[in-house]
Amino acid sequence: MLMGWVTWVLEVGGLFAAGALFLPRLMKFLTAHKVTDTNYHGDSIPTASGLLLLLVLLCGYFVYRLVPSVPIHVSTEYMLSLTLVGAAGLLDDLIGDKQIKGIENHWRAWRHGSASTGVVKAAVVGTASLLLFAGSGEVSGMGKLLLATGLSLLMSNGMNLLDVRPGRALKGYFLLWVPLVVGNDGKLFLGGEVLLLIGAGLLAYPDLRGKLMLGDTGAGMLGFALGASYIAYTPVYLQLVVLGVVAALHGLTWRRSLSRIIESHRWLQRLDEFGRGRIGER
Repeated sequence: MLMGWVTWVLEVGGLFAAGALFLPRLMKFLTAHKVTDTNYHGDSIPTASGLLLLLVLLCGYFVYRLVPSVPIHVSTEYMLSLTLVGAAGLLDDLIGDKQIKGIENHWRAWRHGSASTGVVKAAVVGTASLLLFAGSGEVSGMGKLLLATGLSLLMSNGMNLLDVRPGRALKGYFLLWVPLVVGNDGKLFLGGEVLLLIGAGLLAYPDLRGKLMLGDTGAGMLGFALGASYIAYTPVYLQLVVLGVVAALHGLTWRRSLSRIIESHRWLQRLDEFGRGRIGER
């Protein structure tokens, strides 16, 4: 047992070190190829930095395939589904129409015969959900499959709704990890979920300081992975509660700005600004 945890710590440490090496090089690569966006200060900073999550996940997957005895197991279905979600987010980061924001505007574009990248992304995330959950041990029956797909879709887009200020999406991600950890028997830390957690930890500081943006690439992957984790490790009643909360978030932001809602509640604003220092809004 002790040897198993020592091996786990070594594997996590190695993947964390690899991610730490990748991150500055990824930021330089994105900047050099003009994969950037303008923040609220008018500064041009790298977007789609969530690609780091995919790099860490790929490293963990290859380690598992080369050495199947390692503690962290990453299934091919998990790897493929997260790759699809990340690719759809990257498409949105690269060629998405920045003027079309929010579900209402994407829906309006769809009704007028224009398939925005947001609609494409929703279709890809739905396909990734089916790839991951259909026939899996955690999901049996059409009802649970619909719940799993709906939760993954809403969680993925919910993270995108949060990712409009430095560190906001990652704070939401870390907070939503708390119910997963409580009462978990440790299996949560032996799958691909922990690899996304490593990547999120590496991105947290530069994101909070306004040095990079997760982009739809990163926010979508984090939300999808959270949804998958809730399906795999929590009871149905908790999944329904989380589904209701995320659906309510979408309802609130259908016509209203989430930032304005947060700014109207002092405690939410303090939580939102925590850790940013003097860095302004993005």
